[in-house]
Amino acid sequence: MHTFIREPLLHFLVLAGMIFALNSFLSEGRKPLVEITAAAVEAQARVSEQRLRRPLSAAEIERLTQEMLQEEILFQEAQRRGMVSDHQVRGTLISMMRTALKPMVAAPDDAALLALRDELPRDTTTLPEQLSFEHVSFTAPDKVPPDLLAKLRAGASSPSLGETIRLANPLPPTYRPQLDSLLGTDFVAKLVKLPLNEWHGPLTSTRGSHFVRLISRVAEQSLPMDQLRPLLESHWLKSHDADVVTREVAKLMADYRILLPGRSPATEAAK
Repeated sequence: MHTFIREPLLHFLVLAGMIFALNSFLSEGRKPLVEITAAAVEAQARVSEQRLRRPLSAAEIERLTQEMLQEEILFQEAQRRGMVSDHQVRGTLISMMRTALKPMVAAPDDAALLALRDELPRDTTTLPEQLSFEHVSFTAPDKVPPDLLAKLRAGASSPSLGETIRLANPLPPTYRPQLDSLLGTDFVAKLVKLPLNEWHGPLTSTRGSHFVRLISRVAEQSLPMDQLRPLLESHWLKSHDADVVTREVAKLMADYRILLPGRSPATEAAK
């Protein structure tokens, strides 16, 4: 045993291990520090909460922290690569680094675009229902003359019977969301169920009481692909680019010491 301890090879291995450990320690210490402070996160969270008009959840604050970390790494990496060092152009540097990390990609095929179309909100990929109607309108129910509905169905001239309400008569074909805003969703929900070319009423809207004759109704329809393609390609590329940048930044993190609120550098390095 005593002879074994005195072996030169053992001495060399022990010394090499110590040198390696010391070099790793010193190398870690030489890495630039990226620190996202609790105060910075809180300040940015307040801006988001004012915009959203509600408090952020714990998951949203964590996502915000990671976004701030990503931007700080992109900024420091831009400086390391000699792009510029002026802090006044921080946003430009971050944008330049995002561009530098993104490879050239081929445009998505139709299958990918169709799959994306099904994921997007319907109001971005369809034309809403359209309605057109004639109306006799009053600002208040007590202004409605007696037997008005019978007179209208008998063929009375509608413009001469109502009050002056600033609403085109007949109302030309109008998309349902605009009608919801103009007259209220309850009114429009009843209007769409009426049969065509027959007087009905009174229906109450946000503007008063109305007797209406539905002239036309065009069902909701999907936008043709040639109109949707630019929108879908833009969404696809934005999502693809974000994923690529996130992966590339994750690789760059190995070159930095990272300190986030409530976490030690050792904890972050272990991730």
